[in-house]
Parts: sequence; C-alpha cells; structure tokens
Amino acid sequence: MKAREIPVLLTNDSDINNWTHLNDQNKLKFTIDNTQKTTLLPLYSIIDNRYMVYWDKFSTA
Repeated sequence: MKAREIPVLLTNDSDINNWTHLNDQNKLKFTIDNTQKTTLLPLYSIIDNRYMVYWDKFSTA
C-alpha cells in the first residue's frame, strides 16, 4: 500500500467557519478548502479505515 500525504491546514484565517463547508448534514460530511480539497467525516463512520484526528495548522505569514 502506498503511503498517502498527510494534509496540513494552511490559512491566515483563524475562523474555521470561513474555510470549512458542510456537504451533508445527515452524515456530518465537511470539506476544507485548502491546498488540496480535504473531506472530513465522523470517526465512527470510518473506523475500519486509516484516519487522522489531529491536524497541523500553518499561516502563510
């Protein structure tokens, strides 16, 4: 299995509501507009997959 890149959050905007978007309220599916489009799902829905819970957040400054 090929290792996947671990996404980081790169933003100067500290308000998470400005760069996360709810895609499906029933499934609690979100996307993040970042250098790559990242999908966020509840941990219970992906428990049999690899997952990341903690994120590094950087600014461009």
